[in-house]
Amino acid sequence: MANNGSSSAALEVTNIVERVELIREGQMKNYVYNGTTWVRAPLVPQPPAPLTSVIQGVLTVSNVALTPFPAQACNSVLIKAARDNTGVIYVGGAGVSNVNGYELEPSESIVMNISNVNLLNAIAEVLNEKIRWMVIS
Repeated sequence: MANNGSSSAALEVTNIVERVELIREGQMKNYVYNGTTWVRAPLVPQPPAPLTSVIQGVLTVSNVALTPFPAQACNSVLIKAARDNTGVIYVGGAGVSNVNGYELEPSESIVMNISNVNLLNAIAEVLNEKIRWMVIS
């Protein structure tokens, strides 16, 4: 990399040279630029934190009004329409409907990365259909 006189180019060249020297000495270290400065980073990507809990439930869904999901913090949620349902269930946010919702036929499922299950609502074609849900956090 050529230094065109900018201080950031000089900083980048300096840090590359420092990293090369560390590799030569057998002390390989990894650095990443965070937009302001170079910071040390692990050589091997860190695995995600292990799961700490799994919570599940069943939701009876109305065909007249939105049915809110319960409050439950999570990293992701698995939602599955019960196999004995007779119609489609629509899942989505606050304004979900049969026009804009994610359709779940009987036995179909979806996994969503979401911070809390209560951000979701459902409405059904047929009264008293069931959704099974499971959160992982």
